[in-house]
Amino acid sequence: MESILENIMKEKGVLSVNILTSEGMIIKSLSHKGIDNELIAALSSKIFSEIAEKIQIKKNVTLIIKGENGYILMVAKKNFILSALTESDINIGALKIEMESGAKAIEGLF
Repeated sequence: MESILENIMKEKGVLSVNILTSEGMIIKSLSHKGIDNELIAALSSKIFSEIAEKIQIKKNVTLIIKGENGYILMVAKKNFILSALTESDINIGALKIEMESGAKAIEGLF
């Protein structure tokens, strides 16, 4: 799992990447100094659960949320959520591909 997160962190502009349970508990995380992974995990889980409940889809979902200062990208699978926090200057398409590939690899470990 560590190497998967390291590959995602190599994308320019990625600040934090987390593997978490649907309840927001961190399984594994990597980030730059000063990033509160516990807060990011809790918020990612909350955002995902709210949206999943509304659209009635709880797995194999990719969410991209664009904010003024960056993105939160989440890939949800049956047993986990892979989330990344980024700066605004990022190739979101390349990150999406890397995260979906990483989530597929992680899925094989569960």
